[in-house]
Formats: sequence, structure tokens, C-alpha cells
Amino acid sequence: MLRVLGQFWRLLALAVKGPGGKLGLVLFALVVALNLGGVYATLRIIAWTKDFYSALEAVDATAALTQIGIFGIIVALNTARALSAQYLNKLLLIRWRRSLTEAVRDRWLSGKAYWHLANGGSGVDNPDQRIAEDCRLFLTGVLSEAMDLITNIVAIFSYVIVLWNLSSFALSLGLVGLDLEIPRYML
Repeated sequence: MLRVLGQFWRLLALAVKGPGGKLGLVLFALVVALNLGGVYATLRIIAWTKDFYSALEAVDATAALTQIGIFGIIVALNTARALSAQYLNKLLLIRWRRSLTEAVRDRWLSGKAYWHLANGGSGVDNPDQRIAEDCRLFLTGVLSEAMDLITNIVAIFSYVIVLWNLSSFALSLGLVGLDLEIPRYML
């Protein structure tokens, strides 16, 4: 397991340490921030839902129309955020993929491994394309999983806080002659 983690970090370091590696880290931070903005947008939609239905309950047409306008703004900003995050994520993937592919290709060519392929008859076709594809798959998976992990950890804590605040009273149940009281039941 440690060996696999070591190989993982070495490959990732090759991608990050290449030309423009610091810019890649800045892009990574921007993509993370934009993805966290998606969590914030979800929390804003939750708050908007409360405000909108409160306006409907109060039969306040002006407040309801205002809330519909706010909803449009939230959706428009969230759409721009999502598109920006996708664009920057693909830009980052291209940047790191180029660095990793060049580093792996140069290491492969420096050992003259191509002579062993030609003489051994291993049946490996287009090793340069396989290197490029393996680098793409590695970085696509790493970026996707890293973004999902970071976003989901922040989201779960955010939603726990929302549910904690929404369930400020206990739920009382009477089951089979027992009185049960569940504090913070929504959580």
C-alpha cells in the first residue's frame, strides 16, 4: 500500500513540478474555491426556499416576486460559477497532463526502452500513445476524486449545521406506551 501511495505521489509531483507548475496550483485552488461556491449556492437556495414560502404563506405578492428575482440571480451566478469551474478544471488538466506526459515520455526514452519493444516482440503498439492515455486517465481521476472529496466534506459539515439549526425543538413521540423525545431530530 505504501509503495502504491509513493508511486501516486511521484506521478503527481511530476505533473505539478513541470513548467508552469505554480500556475497549476493556483488553478487548482481556484477550481476548489469555485466548487465550494457550489456548496454556498446550495445553502443560499435553502435559505431562499424558506423566504419564498414564507412570502407565499403571508400572501405577500411583492415579496414573492422579489424572491423569484433573487432565485434567478442565484441560478445565473451558480451557472456562471459551474461553467468557470469546468473551464478552469479542463485548463488545469491540460496543463498537468502535458507536464506529466513529457516527464514520463522523457524517462521512457532515456532508458532506450523502445529497443526492447522492437527486439522482444512484446506486441505493444504505440507506447507513446499509451503513455499519453495513462497520464490522462491518472490526472482525470485524481482531479475528479480530489474535487469530490473536498467539496463533499465541506458540504456535509454545512448541511449538518443547517439541519442542527432547523431542528431547534425536540420531536415527541408516543410509542407502545413510551414517551420518546428526540432532540435535534432533523439531524
